Amino acid sequence: MQNIAIIKQGTGRFLFSVPENVALKEGDRVKCSTKRGITDGIAFADSAWVDENISQLIGKLTGAKFPLKPVVGKMEYLPFEKPHAANPANKYEGMSNKQLDREMCSRGWSCHV
Repeated sequence: MQNIAIIKQGTGRFLFSVPENVALKEGDRVKCSTKRGITDGIAFADSAWVDENISQLIGKLTGAKFPLKPVVGKMEYLPFEKPHAANPANKYEGMSNKQLDREMCSRGWSCHV
């Protein structure tokens, strides 16, 4: 049994081996080892455990060369921190009365200094 996945790279689809402890889902962004080095790809379908004969058959259909090159990593989306909204209530939170008086005075409010 072998864990395999069809990975879309550019306009082509290629067959890769997937590590035993990994399950790829359709649309997962991955890094693959190729003859050109490490390249990006997208899983065309979920990875699957198949018999060696099935792997060879799929390999013939996709033009794969054996042994299959491996998927070496999965890319993860890590969003940047969202900037804090310009909310005046948050800006003044934690200020002392003296600091608040100065802030209000600088904005044209009545000053208690």
